[in-house]
Amino acid sequence: MAFNSLSYLIFLPVCVLLYWVMPARLRAAFLLLASYFLCLCWDVASGVTLFVVTLVAWRAALCIARGGHKKAALTVSLVLILGALGFFKYAQFALGSVCALARRLGASVSTPELALFLPVGISFYAFKSAGYLIDVYRGRTKAEPNAVTAALFIGFFPALVSGPIDRAEGLMTQLRALHRPNYEQLMQGVLLFLWGLFLKLVLADNLAVLVNHAYADVYAHTGFQLAAAALCYSVQIYCDFAAYTDMARGSALMLGISLMKNFDAPYFAPTVQNFWRRWHISLSSWFRDYLYFPLGGSRCSRARHIFNVMVVFVVSGLWHGAAWTFVLWGLLHGVYQAVEILWRPVGKRLRAALRLPERCPWLQALQIAATFLLVTWAWILFRADTLRDALYVMGAVFQAPLAFSTGYFGLSDLGLGRRSLAMLAVSVCVLLAVELRGQKCDLTERLAKRPAPRFAVCFLLIAAVLLFGAYGPGFDPQSFVYFKF
Repeated sequence: MAFNSLSYLIFLPVCVLLYWVMPARLRAAFLLLASYFLCLCWDVASGVTLFVVTLVAWRAALCIARGGHKKAALTVSLVLILGALGFFKYAQFALGSVCALARRLGASVSTPELALFLPVGISFYAFKSAGYLIDVYRGRTKAEPNAVTAALFIGFFPALVSGPIDRAEGLMTQLRALHRPNYEQLMQGVLLFLWGLFLKLVLADNLAVLVNHAYADVYAHTGFQLAAAALCYSVQIYCDFAAYTDMARGSALMLGISLMKNFDAPYFAPTVQNFWRRWHISLSSWFRDYLYFPLGGSRCSRARHIFNVMVVFVVSGLWHGAAWTFVLWGLLHGVYQAVEILWRPVGKRLRAALRLPERCPWLQALQIAATFLLVTWAWILFRADTLRDALYVMGAVFQAPLAFSTGYFGLSDLGLGRRSLAMLAVSVCVLLAVELRGQKCDLTERLAKRPAPRFAVCFLLIAAVLLFGAYGPGFDPQSFVYFKF
């Protein structure tokens, strides 16, 4: 039951209404039942896996809190939880890689199909559970004795499938004292949800038509078309994942619960390091706190610092997908940051020599543009079906300038007509305006307090979704990019 499906658009208002009239003592149990109902709508096996992981995390946290064999309890529970994630997500990839290596060495082996299923949301709730257990072990949060509250923290339905990966200290506190949302929270939740629906159906899904057309057969398209598809994918994946996060946060706010912000205008970042402070914030901070800092962080030699960064980003790439393209995508981002670390002292000396101010507008604009292009370049590895396709696209985009000499651009050959391309251009401008304004204030919070502008914005968003949303052939309401991770 995806957020942009008709069934969810019926489920959510019913859930909010029932939650509103529910006695306080039953609210947690009701939300837990709603969460498992939503999970079981995907498949029964996903519900069973969620239950087992939750049971392990709940009991292990209590065991750690009691003392005694704290380290053993933490180790065993992390092995079970992360082991389940590794088995379901990477067993086939590992087996295929070993068999491929054996064939290169001359062995005659075929890769057996394990026919494993990937439980819905396991990449997210496994990390949430692991972070909770580590925080209990470190004494940063208390173990939750109430099984319902602990289970709701791990399986809360808005954040179940694709996060955000909230911390126990923030979300668990709210779940221990559930309350009805006030009017402003309700309105802010509606606005966030509608904005996410706009990003998904109007921007992400229409851009997906162009991107999918180009990547379906990269060898049949010009360099300009592939460069355009790469740029469009940068916007598509941001709109797609930001849409899911906004709809998740909006759904939670309608129930009086605040989930952490997961994006902060990442394409306005002046460096790749700053990009990762703005993109998928809950995952980036998870890797920072539970992998990067334990490795030593930046409080070590420069060589060790670079090594720590590379480890984090290779693991991040593998987390995103069981394929070598994802590993190389993470490795490339690690290289970007290693170059930034080495360049930083040189850049400071150069800025001082040229007497450039700390905040130079034109230099910052160049840095933002360069960072966007570097991130877009890396997204090619992320989107391509194979490493061979990715390398071809990376080479072909250098032929894009030829389009200006020949006068052939061919964007209309990528599955979208001029009307759709014009609509996308206007929608991207709207997105940029909202992102720029959002740097100064929380727009949804401000609009929630002003009835007339709020009504107008809601009307315009609903109209845009109905008029320009992607509902054509091949429409799949479950096609959020991060669902497969």
